[in-house]
Amino acid sequence: MLPTAISRSQVQRIIGVMLLFSALLYLLLAIVQMPRLKQSNDLFFSYDANEWVFFGSLATSALFVFSRLVLGYIVYLRKPIAPWLFCCLCLLTLLSGGLGFVLAVAALLVRFWPENSEL
Repeated sequence: MLPTAISRSQVQRIIGVMLLFSALLYLLLAIVQMPRLKQSNDLFFSYDANEWVFFGSLATSALFVFSRLVLGYIVYLRKPIAPWLFCCLCLLTLLSGGLGFVLAVAALLVRFWPENSEL
């Protein structure tokens, strides 16, 4: 049995779908853990700084979800964007967590994979 060749476009679509799915999963987990986050902020911070820390952590989570969604959209549809923007999205996705690290590295590898080659 001969192995089938995997094209760049197939790998790109798989990584794009995984990025989109991970963004939705990250968003779901952030929503589920929101009361726990609020409670831990109440315990550790003073009343004055409590709201700012809570909203800062929400803004950071929203930024990470946004970066995963946009990077997944761009990778899935093979949209051409500026290299600096692509690298910034990969960096934000990389900082968002364990699965984000793996998917950002995979997106970078696919980005620099030659167009007409197969694996």
